[in-house]
Amino acid sequence: MSFTLTTTKLSILTLCMIIIMPINIANATFLMPHTAKYEFKIVKRSTGSPIANINGTMLYTIDDECDGWSTTQDFEFFYTYNDNTRTSEVKYFTNWEAKNSDNMYFTSKKISNGVLDEILHGTASKGSDKEGKAIFSMPKGLSFNLNNKTTFPNQYILELLEKAKNNEKFYNKMLFDGTDKNGAVEANSFIGKKLLSKEIIELKNNKNISEDALGKYAWKIRIAFFAPNKETMLPSHEIDMILHDNGVISSTVIKYNGFSVSETITSIKINKKPNC
Repeated sequence: MSFTLTTTKLSILTLCMIIIMPINIANATFLMPHTAKYEFKIVKRSTGSPIANINGTMLYTIDDECDGWSTTQDFEFFYTYNDNTRTSEVKYFTNWEAKNSDNMYFTSKKISNGVLDEILHGTASKGSDKEGKAIFSMPKGLSFNLNNKTTFPNQYILELLEKAKNNEKFYNKMLFDGTDKNGAVEANSFIGKKLLSKEIIELKNNKNISEDALGKYAWKIRIAFFAPNKETMLPSHEIDMILHDNGVISSTVIKYNGFSVSETITSIKINKKPNC
């Protein structure tokens, strides 16, 4: 038995919106270049869930490259099942996303129990007011049309922050990140309580997390993800997270049917911003 933990970072992340016309927010909201480490652990499981335990780590880096952002996510997961079998999974995600949100290049590799399981590689392009397309070079022949409500991960974070700063509560958009072979997903977001970064108690006593790296404010966010061509009104999974005003995500709880997994930041380093 095996299980794949799907995490869409909003880049953790891995992340949807009710606007019709795009907004120009390049100068209004800032994504801080940084490298952060996270720990995963199971926090809830229902009776009958085949998963007994999950733990793992992620190293996440986002860098500003003047005309775009480069993002890498390196995951390592360990699963234990009720029959006491154990499996391991390593994932590497890398993408480059243009700041004008027109183009993205992506690649990923998954290794299961030490054996190469999957390689994905491709490009995605779209205009601000027209449909685009994601074309995979690996596997060959795979492609998806992207409608004009589709966005890429870092642009999604920027737009979500802009919504939060304007005291808006809801955000819906299609999201494509190239981390799997399923195309864009629908993500519905609810923006909750605004926090001061210094109010987040679990971060205060960690010497590897400086207050400077967390910005001034943060928001509690809930995102429900729906598979394309969904046949049910229920989301495939939900994410509760704390998103800071500089784009840092300090904690996440990923809720699946039968169990939930937490992702908590353990260290963060601010990366140098280039002179563009």
